[in-house]
Amino acid sequence: MRARKNTKVVTFEPLTLDKEQARYNLGENSLNKIAAAAGAYIKVGRRKLYLRKAMDTYFENLAQTQQEM
Repeated sequence: MRARKNTKVVTFEPLTLDKEQARYNLGENSLNKIAAAAGAYIKVGRRKLYLRKAMDTYFENLAQTQQEM
């Protein structure tokens, strides 16, 4: 019998504008600019969804570069 293959399931948590604004305490325009720079948004029709992990890593990298200066 063949061995079972383990497949890694990648899940992501897209959040809506309201949840991202509450999470990061940013306005709509600022959030859109940062999400575009981080490549962290998905557009579904008229709706924009923001990728939480991509935004978190963007802010972590930004904080590390600020500390190094």
